[in-house]
Amino acid sequence: MANERYTDREISRALRTAARIAGEPLSVGKYDKIRSTFEGPSAIRLIQRFGSWNAACESAGVKAGEAKRSYIKKWNRDQIVLLVKQYLKEPGKPSFASFSIWLKQVKDAPSAATCRNVGHSWSSLLKSARDEV
Repeated sequence: MANERYTDREISRALRTAARIAGEPLSVGKYDKIRSTFEGPSAIRLIQRFGSWNAACESAGVKAGEAKRSYIKKWNRDQIVLLVKQYLKEPGKPSFASFSIWLKQVKDAPSAATCRNVGHSWSSLLKSARDEV
């Protein structure tokens, strides 16, 4: 992404610093407790950027802690873009807030936050949906 706040090098440095301070394996919880001491990005931001905590840690050469829960991705980008395309058929100016409200009326739909996370950003999802129309 063109406007990332942290470079991959800065992220690797943050993860290695956290591992030095908190020890390995490095869990999300340990990382987030100490990240403010070195102004690192949040663990959720790293997960969004790399797809998983394990992938983020692996990119920095840090051993990741085991997840307390396992997650199965239920939604992929193509499915989310289809939802946005459906939403764009609604009258009115599109916004993330109205998309969030609209999703609550769609049976078995993901949350707006899930859509944004899977699609990387609301603007990216809008662009993809409009490009495919």
